[in-house]
Amino acid sequence: MSFARAHAPLRASLGHPAASTTDGGRRRLTARARPHRVARAVIADDDVDDVDADAQARKMAIEFAVIADDTRAVEVQVLKTPKDVYFARYLVLATAFNRPQMNACCAKMRDLANDDYGLCISKSAANQGDWVCLDCADVVVHVFTPSSRTHYDLDSLYKKATSVELPFVTETRDGKQDEFEYEDDEDDEEDEFEDDEFEVFT
Repeated sequence: MSFARAHAPLRASLGHPAASTTDGGRRRLTARARPHRVARAVIADDDVDDVDADAQARKMAIEFAVIADDTRAVEVQVLKTPKDVYFARYLVLATAFNRPQMNACCAKMRDLANDDYGLCISKSAANQGDWVCLDCADVVVHVFTPSSRTHYDLDSLYKKATSVELPFVTETRDGKQDEFEYEDDEDDEEDEFEDDEFEVFT
């Protein structure tokens, strides 16, 4: 028996590209050598799916940030979470100066998530305390009042996250409180939640 033929099973078990046996003088690929190429193809497909999912999540997060800026929220940030954060790919942080402004911001984000991304965010995602969290699958949005933004300090909690460049320059809160006034047609509903501090909507 030749050396190559004698060591073919060992080569096959190690995934050697030359793993083969002889059959009537003809060389053929051993069955054990084939799965390696199949596995690589599957992994490649998963990688493509992951890239697509990340790109869509990034797009959604930036669109949420634009909405926050359009409703004159300040300190708007989009953060790409580190790999050890399992519940979201991106975080959106924003500060609103009063409840009506927060309601307007969250309602527009909710409509975008439901209409453009096929999600089902509750319409009650407004009028809810000093910190509203919208769970939009791979994107989680946090809209705070100034005091709750300072108190919970998620900016420091996620200091390892990567800041995403936005298509606008966000304002800071300094000296801005008196500039923001929103009319709220749902004042009666708002009163029901005066004692709430934090709500999550999915």
